[in-house]
Amino acid sequence: MTREELSGEYSKGTLRLHKLTDEFYEALHDTKDGSAIVVWEDLLDRIKEYRKGLSIELDYIKTVLDEHKELRRGQGLR
Repeated sequence: MTREELSGEYSKGTLRLHKLTDEFYEALHDTKDGSAIVVWEDLLDRIKEYRKGLSIELDYIKTVLDEHKELRRGQGLR
């Protein structure tokens, strides 16, 4: 994997992070009238789901760097 390909994978992961953040913002509002949610339990549920998604994408970014390093190491490169 070249650095350019690695950069592309970073782009994919960060674009998904942006999408998750947009979705989280939308989830903080009632779908019926668009008003902000005010129930703690609802907020905590949404935060939990957002953190789960963030964790997945951040792990993906770490994984692609690990893969990049392994491939380079296998080729005798840094």
